[in-house]
Amino acid sequence: MIDNILDSYTIVAHTYNMIERPFYMKAIVRQMSTPLVKVLTGIRRCGKSSLLALLEGRLLADGVPRSRILSVNMESLQFDEYSDFKSMHALVQEVTVQTPSV
Repeated sequence: MIDNILDSYTIVAHTYNMIERPFYMKAIVRQMSTPLVKVLTGIRRCGKSSLLALLEGRLLADGVPRSRILSVNMESLQFDEYSDFKSMHALVQEVTVQTPSV
C-alpha cells in the first residue's frame, strides 16, 4: 500500500504554474530544521495546499528524494483509511522505516 501511495502522488508545484511566494517560503524554510511540528493554517482557498506543493517542488529541486516526502490529500479516497491519528501515525512510521535517512 505505502509504495502505491508514494509512487502515485506526483504533484510538482511548477507543473501548475503556481505563483511563487518568496516571503512565505522563506518563513517556512527557516523553520524546517527545528524539531517542532509546523502547522499551516488559513481560511478556505487561501493557498495552503499550493504553498505546500511549492515547498514540495523546492525540496525535490534541492535534491531530496521523492521517497522522503510524504504528501497526504485527506480529501482523496486513496487515504480514506487514514482518518484518525493512530492510522496516520502508522502510515508515517511505515514510511520512515522504508526510507531511512540519507
